[in-house]
Amino acid sequence: MVAVGSVVAGRYELQALVDAGGCGMVWQAMDLDRREVVAVKTYDSGTDETFGPRYVLETRILAMISDPGVVALVDHGYDNPTAWVVTPLLVGESVRTRLDRVGQVGPATAMAWLRQAATALQAVHRHGVVHGGLRPCRLFVRSDDLVVLTDFGLVHAPDSRPVQPAAYLAPEQAYGASSTIATDIYQLGLIAYECLAGQPPFHGQNPLEVAMMHVREQPPPLPDDVPDAVRQVVARCLAKPPDARWPTATALAQESAAAAP
Repeated sequence: MVAVGSVVAGRYELQALVDAGGCGMVWQAMDLDRREVVAVKTYDSGTDETFGPRYVLETRILAMISDPGVVALVDHGYDNPTAWVVTPLLVGESVRTRLDRVGQVGPATAMAWLRQAATALQAVHRHGVVHGGLRPCRLFVRSDDLVVLTDFGLVHAPDSRPVQPAAYLAPEQAYGASSTIATDIYQLGLIAYECLAGQPPFHGQNPLEVAMMHVREQPPPLPDDVPDAVRQVVARCLAKPPDARWPTATALAQESAAAAP
């Protein structure tokens, strides 16, 4: 089990726990080879025997992506049962941490975050990669208010089926179908909805009930102070049929910018 003082991969000495939750544990660490501070994110694969090979393949793909809105992948590896990703140490907080702290954000901020996240996501899609596991803890807001996509250790190629909390499932994922670009669009819409409403659109007694809500029910109306243009952007993201959503992340980014109050 990793802890403060542990040395990951014989190189990264964990100095402090920065964040922990459903998306893994983020540590401030010292790169003993280069003598510089980095971020190390660790995951426990548990009993999933396919995690290691899948993880290594996916991180190799993502290592090719270079975009200011996508966290740079410095190093990665897997030593059963722990997988790890090394990135530059970002200063700021995840959208999840921000929402836990302030409850919700205004339409202008929500649309700015959505625009930036969609723009970065387009860079990922250009490499034939679909995330399929987007949720608030995987969007990081830097101290200069720039949004960065993180947590690519669990990103998935188009044919894979990620494990995703029910609150952030797309309807097609609830049926067990593979993730697509439209899946990522839906999940960004869920994040935008939560930013505006202060909570996800669907709640239930168990994950199956919530998953079926994504398939069958419409989200409750957003707060009255949300402009119609912003409502329309989020509503199209959350369309049940995948082909009714924004066709590309670029299209979503453009409409988010136009809708911003």
